[in-house]
Amino acid sequence: MNRAISVFKFSQKILGIIISLMLIGMVVVICMQTFCRTVIFRSIPWSEELSRYFFVWITVLGSSLAISQKLLVKIDVIDQKLKEITVWKLEHFRLLLGLIMQVVYCYSACLMIPVGAFQKSAALKLPMQYMYLIIAIGFFFSIMAVLAEFVYLRRGKDAVMKQAAEKEAGK
Repeated sequence: MNRAISVFKFSQKILGIIISLMLIGMVVVICMQTFCRTVIFRSIPWSEELSRYFFVWITVLGSSLAISQKLLVKIDVIDQKLKEITVWKLEHFRLLLGLIMQVVYCYSACLMIPVGAFQKSAALKLPMQYMYLIIAIGFFFSIMAVLAEFVYLRRGKDAVMKQAAEKEAGK
């Protein structure tokens, strides 16, 4: 299990580097397009499509980083009003719901890959199956992130149970 977690952490670092490079690429492409439109008065036909793909890829691949770094939006007020053991159970429910959603999205993206073989992107003329493949990969990494969060939550179960028992004994 520890080996799997270390491989997951390494993959998260690689994803962070890839996302950073895509963000740099997106900024460069948009700056080139802006320069060409305002100074040269010519537009780069593929720049908008490429920057749009970069944006989607950054979002989809970045979702696993957001999950693993606990950067997703949630309502903290609810957690503050509940007992620790209830929060622990609620976190399980959230992760289970997130896992189901990620599996459905990954499955749907995998179904789109063969369909994309018959389509080409408008400006870049790339087969759309590559675009759908990256989306499926992003959701796969999100599934791995949710499973890793389950592992971390289960490892922290003893501490949560102990704190809950201490609070009950203190009453």
